Amino acid sequence: MSVTVEYAGLTDIGRVRKNNEDHYLIADLVKQLRVTQTSLLPPHDEGWSAGVKGQLFVVADGMGGMSGGEVASGLAVETISWYVAKTMPWFYRYQDGREKELREELEHALQVAQHTVQDAAEHSRTPRMGTTLTLACLLWPRVYVVHAGDSRCYIRRGSELK
Repeated sequence: MSVTVEYAGLTDIGRVRKNNEDHYLIADLVKQLRVTQTSLLPPHDEGWSAGVKGQLFVVADGMGGMSGGEVASGLAVETISWYVAKTMPWFYRYQDGREKELREELEHALQVAQHTVQDAAEHSRTPRMGTTLTLACLLWPRVYVVHAGDSRCYIRRGSELK
């Protein structure tokens, strides 16, 4: 079965605000170990570098009217990308039977982002900064979604939007 996944990102200032407080990230998830030298024969090192395994989508909507919304949304997206790339062992947890662990890791990434924004707010002149955040991790044939706030995640199949 062949599947095509289409995606794009765009932010818009909207009709009310003077500045755009939103940030997003679209990233390919790639498991890779760059071998600089090895005594192994080539067939043995092929599994260390693989193509795209999935995608990560993050949308943070800085809370309009709240001082520092654009800072909060930027910090949230940056924190999620750092966590997934540097801390979260997503590449072995997407296998069947380990979905619960992957979901828990994604929820933890959201909590880390929340703590980062809270810490930045406490140590700045914008103590009320805030953002919503929606994170989707696509590891075919599954998509995992976690979010905080009122941002939504939609999936379109054919002409149907859910």
